[in-house]
Amino acid sequence: MTKNVGARVRHKAATRLAIQTAAIELYEERGYDDTNIEDIVERVGVSQRSFFRYFPHKELTLFSDDHTQVLADLVMSAPAELDPISTLDWAASKLFEVPTTDLDRRRQAIRNQLGDDIRIQRHVAHLHESLSARLHEAFITRLGIEPHDSADLRPQILVGLYLSLAAEASQQTRALDDTRRLWMTSLRRLL
Repeated sequence: MTKNVGARVRHKAATRLAIQTAAIELYEERGYDDTNIEDIVERVGVSQRSFFRYFPHKELTLFSDDHTQVLADLVMSAPAELDPISTLDWAASKLFEVPTTDLDRRRQAIRNQLGDDIRIQRHVAHLHESLSARLHEAFITRLGIEPHDSADLRPQILVGLYLSLAAEASQQTRALDDTRRLWMTSLRRLL
């Protein structure tokens, strides 16, 4: 039975990747707005029902899986002796070590081309909310703050700091780790 479950998981991952790859290829060839779901499923050879099982909305093909929990888990697993900002730095450095794939770069380029498109901004806002909530909870736990203590704003400040770093990193003007180091150096100079 374990082999069947493993095969099913691999098949689902392969189908999801095939849909995303076909979508990106078509967006690059025709443009995002000139590509419809029928075009994507035809290229992949799956049904529209299969498409919607993986992507409830077309714009979601422009994003990888939701990895917001990964950063929160990294905050929780950071070495205990680190202060909160060093914890954030450590967690970001580990997150930035995850290799960026060609598909990731192509998706980001298309998102950048779409600029302020409300469909894309809506999903980015959802990801920021999810990340903020999970990171906030991780810092509450790590700092030993009572969950209902509204007077201790350190978790919110740390979330804001990470979102600022992520915004800077998304500009892609330099390597992620270089951006992180420069950003942290600048932050520490402020302190």
